[in-house]
Amino acid sequence: MAAGIVLVLCIVIILAVVLNAPKKLKVAFYGIEEKIVKNLSEEIKKAWPKEVEFTVLSEEDGFSVEKSGNYDAVITWSGREARILAQKADEIPAKIYGGMPTSVQKAGLSDDKKIFVPLLYDYYPLFYSKSSLNRGFDEIADFGSFDEMEQKAVGEYAFSLYASGKSIDHFYGLISCITESICGSAGYRKLCGLIESGKELEEYLDEALADFNGEKITFRTVLEHIRYLQDAKCLSGQWHSYSTSDEMLLMSEDEIYSISMPLDHYRTIPMRTAANYRPIRFPIANESVEHALVAPTVVMFINKKADKKQDLIKALVSSTVQERLSESTMLIPVSSQAGCYDIYTDDGRFYAASSFGGLVSTINKECFTSAEEEEAFKSRLVTYLTFGK
Repeated sequence: MAAGIVLVLCIVIILAVVLNAPKKLKVAFYGIEEKIVKNLSEEIKKAWPKEVEFTVLSEEDGFSVEKSGNYDAVITWSGREARILAQKADEIPAKIYGGMPTSVQKAGLSDDKKIFVPLLYDYYPLFYSKSSLNRGFDEIADFGSFDEMEQKAVGEYAFSLYASGKSIDHFYGLISCITESICGSAGYRKLCGLIESGKELEEYLDEALADFNGEKITFRTVLEHIRYLQDAKCLSGQWHSYSTSDEMLLMSEDEIYSISMPLDHYRTIPMRTAANYRPIRFPIANESVEHALVAPTVVMFINKKADKKQDLIKALVSSTVQERLSESTMLIPVSSQAGCYDIYTDDGRFYAASSFGGLVSTINKECFTSAEEEEAFKSRLVTYLTFGK
């Protein structure tokens, strides 16, 4: 009798262990670059005690809420598509975010719920030529000095302000940075909501986004400032057609005073050329409002039993793992305590921590889910920037 009871207890214990043991983890990467996939995969395998199955998907593969539900975890870039895919995701326990700056924690929110776990982020600084300091230029301290130095650079450099606008991400990067600088984080998010709604540009062009000393700030305000930079020859009227290959040559010959590009792209420029350019936070025009940092973020959401994945999530956002990820990807760690790849990633983390409006992605990522939509809106903006209507 006693032996039978012991046997039953053993079976119950074994079943409990088996049923509660971590199952095979299915992880999907969507639209994530190879180097990030590789290094995150390695860290996930270290943190998860059982088998892990990875699936790498590109935009060409197509993805949906239904398909995303086939995976325990999905890792993608922040923005509209991430919010759509995560509609059925579990909420993440608040304690997971404790080691992140408050501004970075905000990248985990969707409709005020903690849905995403920020893992790494990039950002869009303004790079300026170090040679300018030997030519009598002041360092850019604010938007006023930005305008002043850009005008001074006309004639001194072949290009005062440059962006490789043929690239969708670089085009929207400059548009996004100037918009956020003038409108602030709340105005930026309001604009993204208006664009995402599918309305025609004319319907919200004069919608109030912010107030500056009693002056109504609109998207027209932003676009007219860009037109002013073009008219003043600070920014070429053809900047939307310039390629990254043009940029490489011009930078190598120190023909560009300042240039907008993501930090991650800067890493692809030969060191001898890149070393002559220093990144700073894109200058702020409207100091009377809160600001966000334009910083596309790699985020993860959990579709099934987020509470059972806490050990995995904690490991990925720990300072030790975050330091390794920053070193291997050259991106910015979400942990406040982690070591950074270099001083430029550390500067980016400082800019993020001091941006009380949080992190935002570029307008195209915040508003669109297809390349066709991105191109169509770019074409509309180029028309306005060329003709003023």
